[in-house]
Amino acid sequence: MIEPIKWKSNKIVFIDQTELPAKLKYIKCADVGTLCEAIKHLKIRGAPLIGVAVALGYALGCLKSKAKTAIELNEDLKRIAKKLRSTRPTAVNLFWALDRMEHTFHSVSGQDCPLTEWKMLKEVVLKEALDILEEDKDMCRAIGKNGAKLIKNGDVILTHCNAGILATAGQGTALSVLYEAKKQGKKFKVYADETRHNKK
Repeated sequence: MIEPIKWKSNKIVFIDQTELPAKLKYIKCADVGTLCEAIKHLKIRGAPLIGVAVALGYALGCLKSKAKTAIELNEDLKRIAKKLRSTRPTAVNLFWALDRMEHTFHSVSGQDCPLTEWKMLKEVVLKEALDILEEDKDMCRAIGKNGAKLIKNGDVILTHCNAGILATAGQGTALSVLYEAKKQGKKFKVYADETRHNKK
């Protein structure tokens, strides 16, 4: 299974969707600015995938911050969240994921957070982002297993927009249903009515 996005060696690794289908190119992202540009220019697209990406971006910003106090880190993360929010103002998952990351940070940080707890604080923030990543994969599998019950032999199915692996961190939303039905040996036809991006 192709992994559209993953966390590796304190970097976000994702597929550059603007290079598809001619080339499968992965980008190793070590800073929030690069991630923001990737989302703006549709290298990362699909609402669930964008949500996962910004959660990882928030964690990346937290790990890379040079702040010395929780107050300074809070200010850094406010700027990072604002930058991430401006990338795709119509993406609901983006705002949901950032709200969750900010809530996690505020639940473990205090204005007098000692430096001895600094590493723990950043680990908690990263864990929350990785949880969002894994939860998206789990949700995709659950959609597939439940939705496949509705597919019958001989069905003709139309999909619209980016609903497959590239839209999520897992095996897709609508297409997850089709993958699972195929695994079960069901025979059906699929027409894919996808949006496309023209490179300039």
